This record gives sequence, structure tokens and C-alpha cells, in this order.
Amino acid sequence: MNHQSDALTRVLRLLEITVKRADREELKNTDKDKLFVYHFGLGLFIRNHFLSEENALYQEFLKQGIDHKDDMSAEIIRAFHDYLNK
Repeated sequence: MNHQSDALTRVLRLLEITVKRADREELKNTDKDKLFVYHFGLGLFIRNHFLSEENALYQEFLKQGIDHKDDMSAEIIRAFHDYLNK
């Protein structure tokens, strides 16, 4: 996403309190080009909990032309990585 929306900020904050500290540290220290390893674990969690069709963030992704939940969760994982490294 080009900017961090309120909906994305809410999801990132929820992830911060939901994901275990050790897992957050591992993600934080993962190279950006290796974030794909989180597709089936964290990515699946994100797709199941934050990307229902009525969800505001899901709708924002659609407006940006991102229409696959796999791609949406990858964007959220990248944003969470950035959030943890701020």
C-alpha cells in the first residue's frame, strides 16, 4: 500500500499484540526478500482473521487493484515488518 491507512494501522497493532514476542523478533530480523516464508503461517492467520470481504482493509486493497488475498496478506506482512523495524 502506498500509505498506511487507519485500517492497516489497526491490523498492525492487533498483530503486535497477537503475535508472540519471539515470533515478532524473528520477523523483524528477517530480510525483506525472505518474508515469503511467512505465507502459510502468519499469512494464513491474516487471511483468515483480517481479510473478510466486508473488512475495510480488504476493500482498500481492492480499490488499489490488489484482488487476491495472498497478495493482500503479503502486503500486510511487509507492512508489519516495516512497523516492527521503525
